[in-house]
Amino acid sequence: MNYVRLLIALFGIFFFGLFGVQREVRADEVIGNYRGAEVRLYEMWNARSQSYDYMVLVVPNKGRSKYPVVAMNNPYMIMHGAWSRNEVDKFWTSIAHTPGVKYDVSLPQQNRIYQCFSPTGECPVVALGPALMTDVRSLANLFGEVGGRPLFEQLLDDGYAIAVIMNVSYQARDVVSLFIGVRNALFRLKSLPMIDANRVGIMGGSQGGTLSVLPLAFPSEDLHLAASVSLFGASNLKEHFDYNMGVEALQPSHLWRETWNFFAPGLNRVIPAFGMDRNGPLWQFTKFDSIASRFHTPLLMLHGTDDCMVNVDQTTGQFDALRNYGRITNKWVWENGPAPLATVSIPACGHGTTDRNWQVKSQVLTGNFFLTYMPPDQTVIRRVPEDVNLLEMFYDFAESYEGAGTRERENILGLIAQASNPKIQYVSSDPLVPSGRGDQVGAVVKEYTFANWKNRGGVVTVLVPQDLNLLDAFYGYADAYFRPGVTPTEQARILGLVNERANPRIIYRSNDPRVPSGTGDVVVPQVVNYVIATYNNRLTTVRVPQDLNLLDAFYSYADAYFRPGVTPTEQARILGQVNEKANPRIMYVSSDPRIPTGTGDVVVPQVVNYVIATWQNRLR
Repeated sequence: MNYVRLLIALFGIFFFGLFGVQREVRADEVIGNYRGAEVRLYEMWNARSQSYDYMVLVVPNKGRSKYPVVAMNNPYMIMHGAWSRNEVDKFWTSIAHTPGVKYDVSLPQQNRIYQCFSPTGECPVVALGPALMTDVRSLANLFGEVGGRPLFEQLLDDGYAIAVIMNVSYQARDVVSLFIGVRNALFRLKSLPMIDANRVGIMGGSQGGTLSVLPLAFPSEDLHLAASVSLFGASNLKEHFDYNMGVEALQPSHLWRETWNFFAPGLNRVIPAFGMDRNGPLWQFTKFDSIASRFHTPLLMLHGTDDCMVNVDQTTGQFDALRNYGRITNKWVWENGPAPLATVSIPACGHGTTDRNWQVKSQVLTGNFFLTYMPPDQTVIRRVPEDVNLLEMFYDFAESYEGAGTRERENILGLIAQASNPKIQYVSSDPLVPSGRGDQVGAVVKEYTFANWKNRGGVVTVLVPQDLNLLDAFYGYADAYFRPGVTPTEQARILGLVNERANPRIIYRSNDPRVPSGTGDVVVPQVVNYVIATYNNRLTTVRVPQDLNLLDAFYSYADAYFRPGVTPTEQARILGQVNEKANPRIMYVSSDPRIPTGTGDVVVPQVVNYVIATWQNRLR
């Protein structure tokens, strides 16, 4: 018996005690609806933490008997005490909106192994919200937006049910209790009559990424899912914590204090379960090869090279180990330069810039991965370039493919195959990308981009205003150009910036009615003329929902206006806020299909009518 098998045999006995637990379900009730879909709450007993686990499930109303489901880990949101039987949740709900830093006060005294740089030695903890359990947009909008649409709404539209697992990191459970909570939720999902047990997937970012991998890798009650997606998650906990401890040598003391205060709470959750010796057997159990030997779920990992919180080696190392074991896995790493650890603390740096400067978007890759390994019962629509800039994404694939080795080329071809899924119907307004079925469109775009990427010549598609608010940028140029005392040298520099925007190799795709679509040499002169004509009477551009989620804001106004006991003075104040939003000098540029594009005096009355018509349904 080799070392890995011996570990499995020994730890199978140990982890049976941890994971072979009773998954007692206390609740299954409909608590509301979201966009016509039922919102259900599930409550499960966690035998290790001796408290309840909670999960919210949104089931689409598409007339199916069973749905595929994507479970999303939410580690940092407070479980609202109104829906919880845990006293700790009620406590955190009561203090959530008090000012100041939130400390790790729920951590048991015996688990306070490491202290932080604070007046009492307590460590700060991330605790967001709380959100109402019916507020699905707050609970599930964890992974950004493309074209103004968050990932969870895209998945709902595609025919997936969405589950949100409340991981409750603030409760200071040890890490094994967190694993049990995830497994409780996944086993429960597999048992539900409206869920297809063969099409259950999970995803998460950061700690949520870790919780999308490690709970699936233990030998007791092997949990096979259809797909898992980890965004900048750590799986090899020993290497992860060794990496964090090594940062002290790179940072001056004031930065290290901030880094340590971020890092120590995690140690205080892992060490009580795994032990102080990071060379001990349980830490070894999370090594890349050990995980790969037991991992049977197709896994997509996404990461950036400038990630400070989780070193990119976590993704590349786990990818190689999984491939060595013949597992199904893909990755994408955004080459953003090294993590700036010498000049920025880990919490200030965060996970780096991820996909911000790239057309290979995490939301697109994630959606494609689930479509491939747990497809819904319907064809899905993707607009080009609004939902996916297919040409630019394939250019990036082609460029990476050129200098890659065999394994990485196989990986890239896998990502291309996922984007070429016949389940996808592309609807294109890009003249170089046809409309049609994914396999047909993907073949055309792959052939074109692989043949032409070297002559790409810097051709870039820019979405206006999502990628660049062109009007605001040019108003800024005008402010600087006409500023009193500006020098001729500075004016020449500004004109140079304008000329850069006028590059014919830039294609502007505009959703702003004041800005045309076209190449830079055509669009920019028109924008310049518009800015000169309106410079002293300009409109303020507000992107909906990126800059302001107008609908959610107005639902909040309605909640406050119709609240029992509200005073006439308070109602007048709320109406004043509504009138401020109705300013005709505000131009709302909307990618929310429920909200039109236009000036405030036109848009706001329509939003008010919509909110009044739907407000009661929203509260059910």
